[in-house]
Amino acid sequence: MSSEAVDEAIRKNITWTKLSDDLRTVLGGSQREYDKRILEYSIKNQLRYKENIVRFVKRVQEEYYDCLLHHSRAKMMLYPYHLSDILVRELRLTPFTYYTEMLVDVMQAEKSYDSIPNFTAVDAMQILGIGRNQYIDLVNQSRANRRLFRRSKSVREMLPQKPVNNFTVEPWFLFNYGCVLENDVRLLSSVEKEVIDKLMDEGTQLCGLLDKNVIQRLLSRGLAYLEVPIHPEDCVYVPTLDGFVMNRTQGDFFETLLYKIFVAIDGQTSIRELSETIGIDIDLICNAVSLFCRLGFARKRVTGIENFVLHNSWGVENSSSGSCLSSPTTPEPTISAELNDLNFSLMNINSAGDFDDDDIVSAVENAVSQNSPLVVESSASSTTSAVAKRIAFIFDSSLTAFLMMGNLSATLKNHAITLFEVGKLSEDAMDSFIDELQNVNFFAEGEAQRYSEHARTLLYTIQSLRSVSEMDLIRIQSVLKRVVYIRLNFLIWELPRQ
Repeated sequence: MSSEAVDEAIRKNITWTKLSDDLRTVLGGSQREYDKRILEYSIKNQLRYKENIVRFVKRVQEEYYDCLLHHSRAKMMLYPYHLSDILVRELRLTPFTYYTEMLVDVMQAEKSYDSIPNFTAVDAMQILGIGRNQYIDLVNQSRANRRLFRRSKSVREMLPQKPVNNFTVEPWFLFNYGCVLENDVRLLSSVEKEVIDKLMDEGTQLCGLLDKNVIQRLLSRGLAYLEVPIHPEDCVYVPTLDGFVMNRTQGDFFETLLYKIFVAIDGQTSIRELSETIGIDIDLICNAVSLFCRLGFARKRVTGIENFVLHNSWGVENSSSGSCLSSPTTPEPTISAELNDLNFSLMNINSAGDFDDDDIVSAVENAVSQNSPLVVESSASSTTSAVAKRIAFIFDSSLTAFLMMGNLSATLKNHAITLFEVGKLSEDAMDSFIDELQNVNFFAEGEAQRYSEHARTLLYTIQSLRSVSEMDLIRIQSVLKRVVYIRLNFLIWELPRQ
């Protein structure tokens, strides 16, 4: 019986009176200790007040959310968007206000930009327009003001006074009103008033059915908020990363949780299956994936918006929401070999419960010891199996270093960042990656020759493997970081793709 078991009891909203004797022993027989753990766990995981056991520990809702926000800002966590109906509508705390307060604290403490966790830095940059270079300039200005003037300009005055009017909005996002006072209504245009009235009378609306420009203006004024709905049966994928901030990882609980989910996202696997594979609560995964979609780092495979006629402000390019991918109409080749034996071997290890890395290696060796040749067969001609398999091409971090350090291409660097941060590149992005590799110039001498040769070799390898089957690129370090049983599930799940 461990601390994880106590956390599980808190997740299940088990009160002290219904707690098992074993868990009470772990807590030293103290209900006060259990109450303390409930509050810490709820704040750390940004849990909703009314739906969780914390309401019996912290009697005043406002006090709980004050503690949650103070902790989140201190740890530089992402804005808790899943609580927007409380924070924006009742407390009038928008993401802009939240990140402004956070940057004030960071700048006053003269912390480096690298101290801000990656995902938080991206969200703050999208809302405030402050990235690494802008942050350094602001810190230098603040220091200069203190030296030149008796009354220096406050850090808060130096920061933007309103958010960037270019929020990431997809047609399938949901739009809702926030805290709208009489004074706010007087400043609205007639079109903006109509949208607010519609939200108040009819409830949440699909963004794609409303004027995109009005949505942007209301968000900028803090009078509305977005919801990014993610459900257990949804499938999402990670596109090539653009605008990712590569700060040093802090290693705190929430950032570690986000990375665990981020590197495990797969376009062929539902959120529910993902939860079962990596052993993380499904609600936490839904909230995390919703954040990734909001930041533009993940996309829904099927959004449902394609069944609606969008408002003309979204333009033709958004008519299918840009996130809905259709299945290919032409038959894809599948690979029939001894991969199934590997799958069965790994499953047998998994069912035994007691295994280590040597067991995994042994399973792989047994599966391939027959030296059976790979046989390519068309899925259209195969009547015995409709299983679509996918090759997993395992690579080392040195590959990403070559792609980033070689200065081969500006756009190729985005793929390299994706390979490093996400730990893999899925089939969905493979065509784009191949195009970039084909555009790499070949150098005949020096260190540049080495980098370009690696890029060309990688290109030929990928093209050869994809002639047999679809494939994913997977960074071995991202697999090795997982605990053994999750690593094993990942291999079973990723290699013989069904």
